[in-house]
Amino acid sequence: MVNKIPGKEIQWTEYRKFKDEQSYPTHIVTSNPERTLYYLYQIMEGGYEKIAKSKNPNDFDNIVFPKEVRKNKKENKKATE
Repeated sequence: MVNKIPGKEIQWTEYRKFKDEQSYPTHIVTSNPERTLYYLYQIMEGGYEKIAKSKNPNDFDNIVFPKEVRKNKKENKKATE
């Protein structure tokens, strides 16, 4: 675990969870300056933990939102339509 993101990395976006009409960040995505490698950090109490790296940041969706979570969201959306 690290207390801050390395200075050479560029922070691009964050994943957020919603609870009781409030949202809070759970993960952030960074890259090297050349944008050839992306990193996924999990935000933890007291710092960040690097949990994945990839050449394509879209790969992180499968980590943050596992297949069964995405499936449940789709089913809930259909039920409310």
